[in-house]
Amino acid sequence: MNPVSKKTSVIIAGARDYHLPDNIEMWIVWLFADLRKEGYQIELVSSGEPGIGDIAKRLAHKHNVPIQNFWSHRARDGENATGIRNRKMAKYADRIIALPSGEAVDSLCRECKIEEVTIYDFRDIRNPKVHVGKHNNRLVIS
Repeated sequence: MNPVSKKTSVIIAGARDYHLPDNIEMWIVWLFADLRKEGYQIELVSSGEPGIGDIAKRLAHKHNVPIQNFWSHRARDGENATGIRNRKMAKYADRIIALPSGEAVDSLCRECKIEEVTIYDFRDIRNPKVHVGKHNNRLVIS
């Protein structure tokens, strides 16, 4: 009999023009393996934007995990569209992998801290960090 799996939602966030280097992708693969070993079913969360959304879609397909896109609605929400989307993503997710980026991902990370989301922070690739949220675990960046 299979044990009951827990679901964990992991945001993949980064710039639209970001290209995922092999070493970061290998770390993501390790994270997925460790989460699965701990009994988690993984769901990726993405903005669906070109670039980073394509990376999230490729990772989801390659690693056989579902993906949930959070689209921003510029026609409805105007200038606040990105902020509104970021708040929704932060409330939904358990973890975020923050890749090199700009203000939108910085804003998303601030929202994730408020919601106590665990942040795997690669925004400064030379100095990666983990900010442990309510979904505390033993995973570290090394």
